[in-house]
Amino acid sequence: MTSTAFPARLRYAVDASGLSIRGLAKASGKSTGAVWAWLAGQYLPAADTIETLAAALNVSPSWLAFGHECETNNNSVLIRLTPKKI
Repeated sequence: MTSTAFPARLRYAVDASGLSIRGLAKASGKSTGAVWAWLAGQYLPAADTIETLAAALNVSPSWLAFGHECETNNNSVLIRLTPKKI
């Protein structure tokens, strides 16, 4: 899987996992409409939701969010959504 688009990575992970869209929605605590919207690229899930999705799909949060693995000390990923003010 080489696509850098979140919807394509999500679709790939869903297909590989064998989960249905309804199953992923239930596992993530979100609606099926939200999952379909992510798959359509209408919007992106929040960072904490990406972690939940990744766990349900058995992929790393960094791969799901960014398309590559990130090294961490505690297997968690910090996603900064706004630039830090200096």
